[in-house]
Amino acid sequence: MNTWAGGAQPHLRYVALAVLSSVLWFLSCADFDVWILAWFAMVPLLFVIERVTTTRRAFLFAWLTGTVANGGGFYWIIGMLIRFGHLSWFVSTLLFVVMVAYQGLVFALFGAVTRVIRQRTSWPMAVVAPFVMVTFELAIPTIMPYSVAITQAWQIPVIQVADLAGMSAVTALLLMVSGAIYDLLIMRPRRVQPALWSAAALSAAVLYGYLRMAQIDRVRAAAPRLEIGIVQPNLSFDMKGPDRQAFAERQRRDLQEQSRQLEAEGAELLVWPETAFPYAIQRTTRSDLAPGAKGRVREGFTLPVLFGAVSVAHSTPTGTRTWNSAFLLNTDGSYLGRYDKIHLMPISESFPGYGRSAFIDSVFRGVSSNFQRGDTVKVFALKTTDGRTWRIGPIICFEDIREDLGRAVAALHPNVLINLTNDAWFGDTSEPWEHLALSVFRAVETRTDLVRAVNTGVSAFVDAAGRVTSKTYSVNPLTHPIGADRLRGSVAMLDGGHTVFTAVGNLFAYGCAALTLFGLLVKRSASTTPGLYTVIT
Repeated sequence: MNTWAGGAQPHLRYVALAVLSSVLWFLSCADFDVWILAWFAMVPLLFVIERVTTTRRAFLFAWLTGTVANGGGFYWIIGMLIRFGHLSWFVSTLLFVVMVAYQGLVFALFGAVTRVIRQRTSWPMAVVAPFVMVTFELAIPTIMPYSVAITQAWQIPVIQVADLAGMSAVTALLLMVSGAIYDLLIMRPRRVQPALWSAAALSAAVLYGYLRMAQIDRVRAAAPRLEIGIVQPNLSFDMKGPDRQAFAERQRRDLQEQSRQLEAEGAELLVWPETAFPYAIQRTTRSDLAPGAKGRVREGFTLPVLFGAVSVAHSTPTGTRTWNSAFLLNTDGSYLGRYDKIHLMPISESFPGYGRSAFIDSVFRGVSSNFQRGDTVKVFALKTTDGRTWRIGPIICFEDIREDLGRAVAALHPNVLINLTNDAWFGDTSEPWEHLALSVFRAVETRTDLVRAVNTGVSAFVDAAGRVTSKTYSVNPLTHPIGADRLRGSVAMLDGGHTVFTAVGNLFAYGCAALTLFGLLVKRSASTTPGLYTVIT
């Protein structure tokens, strides 16, 4: 254990192992998708954090792992800031480094606390690593929400445990396996048993997954269906907005033409992406404009349509205010509801101090939309021609990767979740695929089919078991101007939200946090006393 202690050469080895862990992590994510790597990605770092000479060094090497892993996963931030934020290469890179270094603190704290608990207790790594990682995924608020569970989004039997404990359950499985592998590699007589227990726990989780998949399939097969048509406009963000009149009318006509074709193909509900409609809508309006009006939503089709648009309130005490909103327009031209986005995208939609500081306004003008924040989740009641009324749960943009918002909507028992997104900020990078991968968990956690309408892709239908049943693609319209497209799918209208996770939320994660705190408070006794240590080892 001391052969790597001291000198410059061991530190280079530690750096190599820490970076190896980070590379294994981001290669296991979309759209590299070498998912198997995630099951042992933490092993190199575990060697480092137990062999460096201080807890401070464990923190720093684990921070290196987290920073590089986030850098590999979020590399597209730089291009987004340059292209749409109109920031210099230097400023964009600086903001990127600050962001990934901050998000790397999840790994840094994992490294330091895991080392301390291992020094204070006789708990095997197969036990310590899972609950410590879950703790800091829960505790550290991130700018771009993520979890290492994203690596298993397409491994459907594995992710079924999310309906019990959310993404934390999958994170725990991954870290349990890495911990068990580590325990076996440092083989001591008492370390075989934790690995066997880990194998049994993983087997039980996968068995549960197959059983739940079969059960969900039976329920979906018996459920009524709704045909939903998605329009994917494939417009660059540079072309969008009411001040770009040359593109606004083209955008509206494309939406309406694709909608007309979807209606002819048998769709019953149409969905347009986030801010897809190019004209702002007054918040006081109760119905669509008159036929022929420039800002009229429905032309050439008769179906109800759920769409994204900017909503505005004029003549308020603070001047004009805007919201990022979703509207449901009924067949009779009346609005059935409006939902305002609650969780705004940092910087692009809500920049700290913007509008209140002359300096910030001058440096970041054009970077932020400065939207107002919505205050509550909603479901829309849609009555179809057969007399049935369906509860539609709208979610805007990256709200579909937030467990808390997913639970809040699920508590209203929607029949379907519909996400309106604009990922044109990111082009054909890995971001749209990462976004889809994270959103898959909302379908499993709530046992509700999920529909995603995304401006430049990836639009998709996800069933209540988390399977992506159909999808489009991700495109950069500036380099590949392919025009508007559409996707149609049949959705099982389940009574969603009846899951353990919806009822108790992150109880499992909070339990992990309690174990982490306990591990930090106890002191290892020189004598072997029957109790928690001996039970879990």
